[in-house]
Amino acid sequence: MGNKVTDILSSVSFDKLSIGFVIGLAIGYFLKKGIKLILILGGLLIIGLFALQYYGIIEINSHGILSGADRVVALIKGVGVFAKEHLTHLEKEGAGGATAGFLLGLKIG
Repeated sequence: MGNKVTDILSSVSFDKLSIGFVIGLAIGYFLKKGIKLILILGGLLIIGLFALQYYGIIEINSHGILSGADRVVALIKGVGVFAKEHLTHLEKEGAGGATAGFLLGLKIG
């Protein structure tokens, strides 16, 4: 019994895919990899800051951290709005292929 993703990819005829699907697949794949990398680096940074605070080297301003988190949330919302606006401008046929490719890219990323 194989992996679901490899089963899906092996059943797809790549010569009949639209360019929208391929672009969506690449964006979804690299977006998921990028998010994972950012989360790992952010987690390591936070652990390092807490360790430095524990040893008395620095003092962490909780209000600064909360305002930084608010800015990150606003940035993520902005990226979502940007993506939604650009996806609505695609043609119906291209949007379907791009969306399917994006979702598959997120799945295998």
